[in-house]
Amino acid sequence: MSKALEVSGLTVVYGQIAAVREVSFTVEAGEIATIIGANGAGKTTILNALCGLRDVRAGTVTLGGDDITHLPPHERVRHGLSQVPEGRRLFGRMSVAENLEIGAYARSDHAAFRADLDHVLELFPRLKERYRQLAGTLSGGEQQMVAMGRAMMARPRMLLLDEPTMGLAPQIVDLVLDAVRRVNREGVTVLLVEQNAYGALEIADRAFVLESGEITLSGHGLDLINHERVRAPIWDMTHDHRGPGPDPVAPSPADPSPARGAGRLSRGDARTGRRGHRHHRARAAGAARADRDRGVLGLGRSADAAGLRQPRDRRPRRHRRVEGVLRERDRP
Repeated sequence: MSKALEVSGLTVVYGQIAAVREVSFTVEAGEIATIIGANGAGKTTILNALCGLRDVRAGTVTLGGDDITHLPPHERVRHGLSQVPEGRRLFGRMSVAENLEIGAYARSDHAAFRADLDHVLELFPRLKERYRQLAGTLSGGEQQMVAMGRAMMARPRMLLLDEPTMGLAPQIVDLVLDAVRRVNREGVTVLLVEQNAYGALEIADRAFVLESGEITLSGHGLDLINHERVRAPIWDMTHDHRGPGPDPVAPSPADPSPARGAGRLSRGDARTGRRGHRHHRARAAGAARADRDRGVLGLGRSADAAGLRQPRDRRPRRHRRVEGVLRERDRP
């Protein structure tokens, strides 16, 4: 099996700080490889160095036998390297179709453009339904599909994905990882950077553990899941050690009166209510996006959309204060 990507002695610095120190690894053609590590370990820095977005202090990057260490980013795209950046980085005021077309900007084989576009829409059928919709109005899972489709429009030999499941619901995470498998089955070599360590290791043929800018462990993904040196860091990266918060205190049946302070507006609402209203609109928009994602999988609506949560009391504060005084006066 030929080498799709070979990195040797890669060192990247920020000022006087070495973010990545003498990193070396190889990815074989047709593989899914993953780099896992805690936040700040240097994962995104490595991808940016591979794409030419970050200068390399030392080391070499070889793509399919060609040294691309000092090539500018657009030339690396022409050599078959594409990246799906962290946070998707779509053009929100442009349509899905326009975002996909931008991915082919470096290509000169215009005759094959339409065939590749049809192929991307076949890989991600949801995008065909949203083809003329503005990218900024899509749900998180749909936007991630657009970002992956845009990268595929460059017809890459090597696809780099930076945190593709970040901020997505668990069901949508499975959908995105399944899309990564489909892209790999098309013959594209994949290098995946993830903090979702379990999900990445489950689909990876090759995995590297990055700690403080250095690769400390490598092997097959499924082998590393149960490795004693990896299990604790995975737990740290995918779970919250703070534990569950205190249970809400409900009024007892014998005392139907609400607890002191119940129904009180937040500090943001006290300031003319503007900040609180912005928060409410943002929360409602997030719930709507989650519902669209659930619609892809045929799941039910969220608790907010289904009306299971009680609406906040948005009456003027003086009305609630008077009601509270009267309630205190009538209490036996």
